[in-house]
Amino acid sequence: MYIWKYVKSELSSDEVLDYKESEINQKRENVYLFFRLPLSLEKFMLYGFLQCADSFLYICSLLPLRILTFLLKILKNPFKFFKRDLESSRIIDLTKLFLILMCYFLLTFIDTSMVYHIIRGQAIIKLYIFFNMLEVADRLLSTIGQDIMDAMYCTVTETKRSSLLAARHLFIALTYMFCHSIVFLCLSTTLNVAFNSHNNALLTIMMSNNFVELKGSVFKKFDKNNVFQMSCSDVKERFQYLILLLIVFIRNMAEFEWQIDQLFEFFPIMFTIFVFEFFIDWVKHAFVLKFNDIPTEVFNDFKLSLAYEMLESRKKREHFDFQSHSYGFIPIPLFCLLFRVCTQSIKLNNSLAYINIALGFVG
Repeated sequence: MYIWKYVKSELSSDEVLDYKESEINQKRENVYLFFRLPLSLEKFMLYGFLQCADSFLYICSLLPLRILTFLLKILKNPFKFFKRDLESSRIIDLTKLFLILMCYFLLTFIDTSMVYHIIRGQAIIKLYIFFNMLEVADRLLSTIGQDIMDAMYCTVTETKRSSLLAARHLFIALTYMFCHSIVFLCLSTTLNVAFNSHNNALLTIMMSNNFVELKGSVFKKFDKNNVFQMSCSDVKERFQYLILLLIVFIRNMAEFEWQIDQLFEFFPIMFTIFVFEFFIDWVKHAFVLKFNDIPTEVFNDFKLSLAYEMLESRKKREHFDFQSHSYGFIPIPLFCLLFRVCTQSIKLNNSLAYINIALGFVG
């Protein structure tokens, strides 16, 4: 009897949504957020990516030109420079050049073929674990590397500096850069092994790593500062993946003597990896913003904040790497590895090749 009364009441009841207008708008915003976020996020990502690219390209473009103009001024009037102390900017430039050359020199002693075959002999599950361990090592080294580089820059530019103290910090900085370059070498080699496997292990490693990152982020409590740090970390991650995949591309193309057919094999995989990378970033940021009631306009604030910091650092003529503090990106170790791979894989057989490189540098 009671069952029939319950069924009758349920059939005859009318559902009334008693929501205020503000609550209705909020529920709509929770849905619209998923559609508006990709554009807002990608604008911020593109801006950060270009800043990282600017920092990376500075090493192979403006830095050599600054040192060259400085050396020409010395040759023009050497007594003028020996009578006074060098400017801090010149000391920083020469220090960076010294570290790059020394790190490259140390990398020449690493047998990349042996590293490749050691990693190739491991099972797929070991590659996945090894790749995640290397990513953790990269983040830890990036964090400590900021302090090491800042301390080194401060020490070598001190007015009353000790030569022994400066040499000590140079040695520490060189050790850090070499260790970080080795981590990047192992990362690129792992990706290369996965790319050359016959079961699409590269896609498996990259996609599974993205889903682990998604699982570890969306259900945590975030404020705006945490979202900013996470977004900057994603910017650095995208740029580093691009350079690492470029290294994989160079090594594979050199192996097949730069045959055009290999392009059609490599680019679809690279495109798929970045599509998943973009998609995971969209989903991750969308749920983080939804669960923490943060509007998508926050990415415009992040972009303006980074632009303001960059302008202020240039006005103050600060010689520290701006991107290392904002994104946790230190370009020198990654550049040293790319330079080492290029010199090993790209052979210059005639003077025309050198002319092309010079024209590309000037362009």
